[in-house]
Amino acid sequence: MPVPTFAGLPPFPEFDDVVNKVNQLVNQLRNLLLNLDTLNIVELNADVINSGTVNAGKVTVKSDLNAGAYILIDGNGMTINDGSKNTFQVNINGQVTMTSATIQSSTGYPKVVMNPNGTLFGAYKDASNFVSVDPQFAGAPGYVLYSGGNPVGVLHSITNGIELFGSGNLQLQGPNGINLITLGPPVTIQDWSYLQNVATGKTLADDMATKGISTGPSGGHNHGIPDGTVLLTSGGGSVTYFAAPNHTHAQK
Repeated sequence: MPVPTFAGLPPFPEFDDVVNKVNQLVNQLRNLLLNLDTLNIVELNADVINSGTVNAGKVTVKSDLNAGAYILIDGNGMTINDGSKNTFQVNINGQVTMTSATIQSSTGYPKVVMNPNGTLFGAYKDASNFVSVDPQFAGAPGYVLYSGGNPVGVLHSITNGIELFGSGNLQLQGPNGINLITLGPPVTIQDWSYLQNVATGKTLADDMATKGISTGPSGGHNHGIPDGTVLLTSGGGSVTYFAAPNHTHAQK
């Protein structure tokens, strides 16, 4: 579509030349407005632009953003910059890079939070009950469980290994048993009194304390057979029966 222009007038136009040119421009402008489809614009200043589709090589949005922040959409994807660094990027393959994020339900909880300046990664049931991956729990990376806002369970690294800690009762359960396997030094425990038989209520230390102690005296019962009774054996011989006197047994 031709763009209206005053070009075409002679160097010293006469009145009729100007009239004809104006009429030509009016017709061109009318045709332009009625059939506007494509127009090359270097710069457009507008309060509102309503459009079904905007095709552009690059779109930069800076409206109401402070300190030089901007949103950029180009052939590589979309970038959000806070004025000094990119805080969010997504490329045309859908790969996202961001400095922090929160994904939550419409009511606020449950939610998942990623924050490299605090809880590296957290899954929240509510504000006081959640699980977090903390890069600096007690000076080392850890997996921490919170209840009532307090840490109740921790799995984190220590010197030459890892530590599993529970602030209350710590249970290990397995439907097919629990195997403790060490490839080096033996499994250690503070004291045998920390191993308890739940059926008897006694600890291993209690049972070991009775090892080697004799039972109380017993015996002297003849089961109704008088001493001196001769009993036949299956081989055809005989034995003489005498009841055992009172005696003790050493426990093992």
